[in-house]
Amino acid sequence: PVQRVVPTTSPDEFGANLCDSTRITPEMLNSGRVVTNRHGKYKALPDQVGEKFRFVEPPEHLLFSLKRYTRSLGVSTKIGDTVDMDPTFTLDHNHIKGDRAANYQIEAFIVQSGSLSVGHYISYVYDRSRDQWYRCNDSSVTPISTSDARAAMRIAYSFYAKRVGEPFRSTP
Repeated sequence: PVQRVVPTTSPDEFGANLCDSTRITPEMLNSGRVVTNRHGKYKALPDQVGEKFRFVEPPEHLLFSLKRYTRSLGVSTKIGDTVDMDPTFTLDHNHIKGDRAANYQIEAFIVQSGSLSVGHYISYVYDRSRDQWYRCNDSSVTPISTSDARAAMRIAYSFYAKRVGEPFRSTP
């Protein structure tokens, strides 16, 4: 099965700043919890081992990926399971520190067909002003129905969502 959603946002919105390189251990670098922002400073996600990742503030733009491969005995295998993705969703107190929440709408995603070593990428983009999805395949851009976009979204691996409206209070 698809293993996890990895939320990412502007590097400056990440958790604890780990500028003091003496605090960075090889275990931390290999854990996938430590990233470098655009200024070359280390950031840790989450702040503490075992803590659930949560945003400090609801980001305006949200990028996330589904882990669509598994690795065993040095061999990577693509995971082809479908995932029901709702194009609108809410991040609440489980994802944002404090009592804040925000609504989001998926406005773009990428599908990869083929294997891990060879394949083809197709982007899908939503134009909110026209209420229209588009399939972007190399040099052709084609309008598609919402149902076709939702079907393609089930096998996508990378998503862009934009916050809709202002953040609001969330009840834990």
